[in-house]
Amino acid sequence: MEQLCADLIAGPDKCGFASSLWTVPLLAAHVRKRFGVEYAVVSIYDILHRMGFSRRLVLALDFF
Repeated sequence: MEQLCADLIAGPDKCGFASSLWTVPLLAAHVRKRFGVEYAVVSIYDILHRMGFSRRLVLALDFF
């Protein structure tokens, strides 16, 4: 979970994606690519919540 948190903060462009904004489907693709685990979009929301992120916080990270 620590690495996923660091990846969220770094942003999708730093993780090899052609986007500067995380979306839940993009994050699901990242988790599948990086960790070899596939989650449904709904599960990604749950993971983010358990990590202390909210949808707004993840979106806001793009601006820092």
